[in-house]
Amino acid sequence: MEEIQVKQERGQIQEVDPDYTVVETLGLRLDLACGERKEKGFTGVDAANLSGVDIICNLDEYDWPFEEHSVIEIRCSHYLEHTKDIKRFMEEAYRVLTPSGIMTITCPYYTSVRAFMDYTHVRPISENTFIYFNQPWLASQLLKHYNVQCDFDINSIRYIFSPAWEPRANEAREYARTHYWNVVQDIIIQLRAVKPMREK
Repeated sequence: MEEIQVKQERGQIQEVDPDYTVVETLGLRLDLACGERKEKGFTGVDAANLSGVDIICNLDEYDWPFEEHSVIEIRCSHYLEHTKDIKRFMEEAYRVLTPSGIMTITCPYYTSVRAFMDYTHVRPISENTFIYFNQPWLASQLLKHYNVQCDFDINSIRYIFSPAWEPRANEAREYARTHYWNVVQDIIIQLRAVKPMREK
């Protein structure tokens, strides 16, 4: 799989243009914890036997039933805040993704009441949560002893603003996002697996 051109320095978070093309290749597209809302064109994976679920799998139990380097894209919406071991989840996703494979994660933003009102949520999540799965950043912070066995770059970050803030000017929204609660409802973050190509 060819490398995707990403407009960022490794180990840094910044907004980038999400309109890039993923090179097509043979591989699975997984919608993890899809429930009854499986994304079209994806294989639905969930612990519950619901309509739209193609593979029943408890994502908090490892290893997942997918081969290494077998998945070109992962979609995971409103699950990461529930998983008991986020490090293991990220490492397992990394294991099954192809080099430059894409993972898109949607979850409640850490300053939204949505992050806390569901008693099954085990953690709030911000954009900074994901830099802990980037090897250059870990090295720069002298955190290699965390023993993280994955390496993701951040392709893009998107914020879903509350209806009251959606029509406001970008400058006002950005100030509010970093200073006020309940301005952003959800975050959508797209990651790219940084891993060497397999030898043929």
